[in-house]
Parts: sequence; structure tokens; C-alpha cells
Amino acid sequence: MVKPYSENEIDSFLLEFHNPLIPALIVFIINCRKHKEDNSIGIEDLEYALDNINEVHHAQRFDSFARPEAVQLEIDRGKEALKKIDQGEILIDREKIEKRLRLLEDKKKLIDIDRILVTEITDKFLEETIKNHWSSVEFHYDLLDIWRYIFESITFNKDDIPEGNFTLYRAGTKEGFSWTDNLDIAKRFHSRNKEFPNYISERNYLLKLDVTKDDILFYESDRSEDEYVLIPDENKIEVIPHS
Repeated sequence: MVKPYSENEIDSFLLEFHNPLIPALIVFIINCRKHKEDNSIGIEDLEYALDNINEVHHAQRFDSFARPEAVQLEIDRGKEALKKIDQGEILIDREKIEKRLRLLEDKKKLIDIDRILVTEITDKFLEETIKNHWSSVEFHYDLLDIWRYIFESITFNKDDIPEGNFTLYRAGTKEGFSWTDNLDIAKRFHSRNKEFPNYISERNYLLKLDVTKDDILFYESDRSEDEYVLIPDENKIEVIPHS
């Protein structure tokens, strides 16, 4: 019988991956849940997505050429070397080989697709996971489509968001999802953006948007940025003149 993952185990393997891979990994978890619920996502698509995630992870964790098959080949060679040591054919450091094998085998397959498919992924756990890792991924610009898919796949609890109309601000592009109700924070980011080596002025506007609670996905205060996350209506955004 296949053993489901615990929530702590899922948290653990999420932490093993580099931040740029986290959104793709969350999409994979969401799609596993969809497959389990209504089979709307095929198992072949899930396996393909996981292979791609693991391939990029191996390249980042080991070296740029460490495809899964290359990792497996190194494991096989290491085991063969251990046999030769036991048979007295070669004299090399056994402990060093064993340590490398443990590293390779631990990282070869961080996620077991059979286990994740039988794991109950609750709305609450998924919401907390998305919020936590949204904060951990520093730059979202190249991942907006992936985050949009994630946000559209779950309904967030909005009890901590005020009723009525209020104004949000942002420094950057109009399509960005991260906003704040603190103008000083937006101005600080507007200044910080100018310090990046690849700075482009056309991607660094000081923006204003009037919203209601219904427009907001969730509120995040962990980074002391008074951050509201939403998919904005770009036609309603105003550019604030600012040098």
C-alpha cells in the first residue's frame, strides 16, 4: 500500500528546491489534486512536469549537465566501485564513495508521484503553502502566468482584509500582482528598482489602484511590506508622477 505524504514531508521537499522552481512545484501539487478529484489532468502530463522539475533541480543542485540519467549513471558506477573495493580489486576511499552515493540517491527523486497522488491536499494547507512561498520567491515578473494559474486554482480566506474601498500602491509594471497600502513602501521599492544592473525605466512606474475586498486574493504582512496580492485591472491603474 502506498503511503501518503504528511504535510511536514511536503513542506520539507519544497524547501529542498531552489526558489525559482517553487511556483512550478506548487502547480504540480495543484494538478495532482485535480487528477485525483476529476482526472482533468492526465498522469502522463504529471509525470512529464515532474521530470522537468527534477531535471532543472539536478542541474542546479549538482552541475549544469546533471540530467537524471547522468545522476543514475554516477550512482551505478559508485556501486560498482564499492563491489571492487570489497573484492580487493581497487584501493580507494570507501567512505568518500558512500557519502557521494547517499547524496545522489537522496536527491535523485525528491518526490514520489505515487505517494503525492494518494495524499490529501487540503485547501487550508494549499493556501498556507502558496502564501509562504509567494513571500520566499523574490522576483515574480517572469513567472506571472504560473502564479496566475496558481491563484485561480484556489479561494483564499479574506477575513484579514478590510471592507469598503481603499487605495493600493505599487512600484514596477502594471501587470504585477504585489501591491501595498503604504505609499512610502511603494516609493522605497521604486527607488530600489533603480539600483538593479538591468534597470529599465519603462518597468518602474509608481502606481495607484483603488480596490475593494473582492479584488484582493490575500494579504501578507510577514515581510513588513503591508502586501496585498491581486490580479489587477490594468485599465484602472493610475501612474503617479515621481522622479
